[in-house]
Amino acid sequence: MTINREGFLSKEIESWIKKYREKYASFFEIAYEINRLCHRSMFSFGVHNQHLQEITVASLYLRILSNFQAVVLLCERGMIPEANVMARIMLESIFILHAIVKDKKLAEDYVREDQIARRKLFYKCSQLKEKLPSDIDAKEFEAAKNELEEDIQNKCIKSRSTEDWSKEAGMHETYLTAYTILSNTVHSKVRDLQDYFGIDENGEIKTFHWGPSDKGVLRVLATSIEGMLLSLAVTSSFFDKEQNEIIEGYQKKLGKMMSEANIT
Repeated sequence: MTINREGFLSKEIESWIKKYREKYASFFEIAYEINRLCHRSMFSFGVHNQHLQEITVASLYLRILSNFQAVVLLCERGMIPEANVMARIMLESIFILHAIVKDKKLAEDYVREDQIARRKLFYKCSQLKEKLPSDIDAKEFEAAKNELEEDIQNKCIKSRSTEDWSKEAGMHETYLTAYTILSNTVHSKVRDLQDYFGIDENGEIKTFHWGPSDKGVLRVLATSIEGMLLSLAVTSSFFDKEQNEIIEGYQKKLGKMMSEANIT
């Protein structure tokens, strides 16, 4: 079997995609329906190129949509830990999107945060054991670093944590629940890694568990679908393209499916 030699890159993965699509048909069907709705919707958003808040909201929406598509693709292939990682990334953007829609000033703060990221890069370059690359002038490097630091101080630029953004978005409960659980996978915590081993009755490692798995697929898929619907709702409302009736219909349908599948 090529899957034993090539893993998830094997052509045999197609059989697993078919299997999981059939097994969880209702969830994958609604995911694809919502994806089509979200793609159609993005072409109706009128973004003005001099409006920072509009540009930021639209950009974050596109990022969330592509993250959502990645979660679906990974779930189809039984790559659940990877889907969890992508779902967490998706939630981070959702927090920021919702916060910026609520407060125009937060869009400016979000953009300015890039200065903090740049400062971190300067700092890390300064910590290199070797000398700077030959094409970088040391004096120019130092001058740019000082100029950046001056800009940060003069404008009182501060960086918000993911938890800060979730509070600004009014989604702190989601941060404390779904986001925190997904973070265990991202940071390779031991409780998450234990799924890779098969343990016998004596507590000894008997085998490795690898390859496609559907353990936890519905939870991460449902979480991502729910997040995508919320993002569509808030973005559509921001651009005066409300689709409340359609979105609420999908939310009710998803809620019923989650209840029947015992997903809390």
